Amino acid sequence: MDKDTPTPPRHVALGELRDIPARMSLPTAGRLIAGLSRARSYELHRLGEFPAPVQQIGARFYVRGSDVLRALGFDPEVVLLGVRTSTNTESVRGG
Repeated sequence: MDKDTPTPPRHVALGELRDIPARMSLPTAGRLIAGLSRARSYELHRLGEFPAPVQQIGARFYVRGSDVLRALGFDPEVVLLGVRTSTNTESVRGG
């Protein structure tokens, strides 16, 4: 693999997804989302290409856990709360 090809993230179980903290460091988020190194995570942030929104608090950069879940393709409400959203418009009628 060349240096521009990110290492795929390891398999993450649903239980581990529920344990994602509310906020994590930029390098941790980069590693979870795309297997990025610390340096590559900061580089992508600097270029405005990091795969999730980044917040700066003081001199440090953080990513919300819900944004990491979205970047991984999960709905945070489903993963964290067990809430399933439905686009089905069926109504329940009493008999």
